[in-house]
Amino acid sequence: MRRSTPGPYNVLVGHSLGGIEARLYAQRWPKEVVGMVLVDTSPAGEGLIDENQPGFDEVIGRERYAADLLHCAFLVANGPLDPSRPEYREYSDCTSADALPSDTPAAFRAIWPHFFTAYYFADKVSLMSSLYTHRYDSADHRRLGAMPLVVLSTEHSWGKAGTPADVWFRRSYSKVWIALHQALANLSSHGVHRIIEGSGHEIQLDKPQAVIDAVDEVLAALDSPGQRSQNRRSAR
Repeated sequence: MRRSTPGPYNVLVGHSLGGIEARLYAQRWPKEVVGMVLVDTSPAGEGLIDENQPGFDEVIGRERYAADLLHCAFLVANGPLDPSRPEYREYSDCTSADALPSDTPAAFRAIWPHFFTAYYFADKVSLMSSLYTHRYDSADHRRLGAMPLVVLSTEHSWGKAGTPADVWFRRSYSKVWIALHQALANLSSHGVHRIIEGSGHEIQLDKPQAVIDAVDEVLAALDSPGQRSQNRRSAR
């Protein structure tokens, strides 16, 4: 897209933990970011928030994630597994291959597992561990002025509907999750919070058009005369 004014033009799109990374980037290099789309993003202190929710230990728990991710890192230490290997089912679970839509092109489906390296899982353990600290809390409170911002939420992001405890936790925590996302949208005077019905946590896979529309919305806002003027001032 050609623009008539000089940069910056970085629009960051972050899903889940990636939403924290997007906010941290914008905090560290504020003049390089002009818009954001946060897709069912984690709050910076999500682990601490989770632990305060009744039923969390029974439904999800704190200890499980690190062991599962490190097991995945071990499985892929020497590269993607061949489907003929007995561990392949576990490897498929690590890459969430079943989350891909049924109409995913074969070429993309084939390359998908290659994104999930041992380094990926080790880094994820590190970032998820930070959720049980206040290390990045400042990123969730930094005012964003009039930056175009769209925050997308699912109705029921966490907790599988199974046992009565699962169902209760899912419904209870969803209200907290949505309120946290609304608070993030409120960081910008041009922030928008939107709930995507019928989607799971992977909105970009379940409802990709919703993410595309959000990005287009941010880009359209950046093309408005008032926003272009603000971009010129922030770039100085």
